[in-house]
Amino acid sequence: MKTTRSQLEKIASVPCLYKHAGNGSYYGLKKVAGKKLSKALKTDDGKTPVTSLQEAKVKLAGWLASLSGVITPTAAVGLPYQHPTSIYQQGINSAALRMMEGTATPAENERYNAWLDTEHNVETFKLEQEHKVKETAKDNPTLAACFERFYTYKTSNTEGTINKYKAVKRAFELYNGNELLNTPVNKITPMILATFLGQLPTTWKPQYFNTFELVVNQVFEMARMDRSIKENPLSMLPKEIKKRKVNGTRDLVPTIEQCEQIAASIRKQSAADTREVSANLCELIHRAAIGQAEAVALTWSDIDFENEVIRCTRVKTNTPFDIPFYHCLQPFLVALADKHPNRKPTDKLFNIVNIKKAIYGACERLNLPSYSPRDLRKARITWLLRKGYPVELIADAQGHKDGGVLIRRVYSNVIDESKAAYKKEMLAKLAE
Repeated sequence: MKTTRSQLEKIASVPCLYKHAGNGSYYGLKKVAGKKLSKALKTDDGKTPVTSLQEAKVKLAGWLASLSGVITPTAAVGLPYQHPTSIYQQGINSAALRMMEGTATPAENERYNAWLDTEHNVETFKLEQEHKVKETAKDNPTLAACFERFYTYKTSNTEGTINKYKAVKRAFELYNGNELLNTPVNKITPMILATFLGQLPTTWKPQYFNTFELVVNQVFEMARMDRSIKENPLSMLPKEIKKRKVNGTRDLVPTIEQCEQIAASIRKQSAADTREVSANLCELIHRAAIGQAEAVALTWSDIDFENEVIRCTRVKTNTPFDIPFYHCLQPFLVALADKHPNRKPTDKLFNIVNIKKAIYGACERLNLPSYSPRDLRKARITWLLRKGYPVELIADAQGHKDGGVLIRRVYSNVIDESKAAYKKEMLAKLAE
């Protein structure tokens, strides 16, 4: 059985007007907001189908005007913009009636047909504009939107790392307002970036500047992988613009003797309630070459006396790793365990989370540079390297998965010294 719509034939001279092939009645069809609307055109009694073309045009005009928010182009209709119904009543209706009477002028015929040619109404126009804006925002996101997308991909990182990423975006706000952040990412050129990087404070340490550049580069790379941009504009800049040379001066690293002096100084502070636990934490950091965050998270179940390892988890990456009982570490752990005979496996080794102030205070009393917990860890790594302990094993005991690449880069000077001493030793053996 044929449907009514399948039997409708379009009237070529009048847009939106259709005639039923079976009974000769007229229908209006129009697409509004993506939906096809149809209307059986009736006479004034509201029951009898319209069978006259001239009357169908009038009823069609009335139906189209009743649709929400019809736009009548002023150029076509020749009237100032008003509500669609007003335009219909004042202009189109009178023209349509005269067309029925056969008294309409050619200009009125043209105006009426131009009005029927209107393809969009207000609602359709708004929806199309909104869709266009959404599609544009999707295909051409702003730099700020790219940063937000970048943050969502980094949710697995620690809160401190995410805050560092967000500080990069705040730097854009501080030194550029929101101009660059509100710019579509595909409109940001290498020259714009070079200008912005040149405006950043020269007082920034090279390491901070380079970390800033690294995060921005990751944001643009993510935009490139999402096909929001064809090329990463930052990667097109020469190295001397996007990087700042790190000063060649080496970080001060305490000796093992100085680490022991610092721990002893902390232990002697009778006025401090946490002197014992702070000194013990300080000793564990430099004896095990462990980070402060990893050390304060340890429980007694992590100390495996049977296999002589400390079971750790790297806080930054949530990577498990083991630290062997170095000869300097085992006696300390045994003595520490003896001080806690009633310990439970779930008990933490330390009930404090930060000993920076304690270390700084000890350094000041001992007239030493202001060392940090990280420096104490570096002291033991340096000591291990100078003793010839394999770099790969040191990297494993730090939770690194790069086979020692980072250790070789950071401690290259120590490795070079060890190599020179080894070379000298081997040459001496040749002379024997």
